[in-house]
Amino acid sequence: MANAEVAQWLLHSVAARIFPGSNPGLRFFKMKKIKPSEFKWENTGNGYFRKVFMIVKNKPNKDCKVQFVRIPPNTLVKPHFHKGQTESEYVVAGSGSIKSKKKIINLRPGVLFIVDSNESHEVKSNGKGLLLFVTKANYSDDTEWCE
Repeated sequence: MANAEVAQWLLHSVAARIFPGSNPGLRFFKMKKIKPSEFKWENTGNGYFRKVFMIVKNKPNKDCKVQFVRIPPNTLVKPHFHKGQTESEYVVAGSGSIKSKKKIINLRPGVLFIVDSNESHEVKSNGKGLLLFVTKANYSDDTEWCE
């Protein structure tokens, strides 16, 4: 699957989870080709960079957020959780691991995983770093850092 197809699939998957039984992608979005190079990387100050290219309101004070996340080589994004949002993440490039209290998932290109709300997790990149395509359902600025 090409990266654009994965992005479209993830967006529709998250939207379907928010609005079961409907196809909100067709209701809210008009097709538009975008160039990720037109968006700037933002340093979060928490060991990773993000490039946000879409935020859509889906509930009062809640959004669906779509972004790329870049974690530099050999970097640990410390344990944290999100109070109300669920993340789906697709590994575009690089390698590493994500760890929760329940399990460890090895990350490499093509791996898709979901992190539920209130699930503490940490991400570690290996020597080449990580590039992730991330959607956040019911997004609000609700990240809590555990350490």
